[in-house]
Parts: sequence; C-alpha cells; structure tokens
Amino acid sequence: MSELTIAHSSDLHIDPPKADASDSFHPLCKVIAAARGVRADVLLLAGDIFDHNRLPLALLDRAARTLADAVPAYYCGSPDLAGTVNVVRMGAEAV
Repeated sequence: MSELTIAHSSDLHIDPPKADASDSFHPLCKVIAAARGVRADVLLLAGDIFDHNRLPLALLDRAARTLADAVPAYYCGSPDLAGTVNVVRMGAEAV
C-alpha cells in the first residue's frame, strides 16, 4: 500500500489589499509552498478562500493561475454556502 500525503488549509480570507503584497506573503502562495515542502500529493482547501464575493477579476485570475501551478487541489466548501454541495477540483486540468 502506498502512502498519500494530504496538505490541508482553511479560511485564507484573501482580499484585494492583501493580494498586491509580494508572493512570499500571499496566503495562497504560503499554503502552496508548504504543501510542496512536504511533497503533498493533494492540497485540500476548506472554508473561505476569499474574504468576500466582490473581487476584482484580476485577483480571481491570479488565484486560479496560482492553483494551476500547484499540486492537485480541491476546494471543499465554505460554511457561508450551507446547504450546497460544492467540492471543486482546482489545478492544471481545471483552468
């Protein structure tokens, strides 16, 4: 039986003012770097990735492209979306 390494993070709450910070301080980049550091097979993101739903398209595009370069990532929902099924595959095949 082979081992599977899963990296998990939640509630990044990325918002537009923080998105302009250098990548070394960007929450999503930190999580991806940590997942790569432990050679994770999968990255599981839960909770709120963004701080709210009024985001510039450039920020969404940057997040999608950042995840496309990451290990396979799955977003498994937010309590803000209670009552919905929202598991989403993110990454190279999803962008």
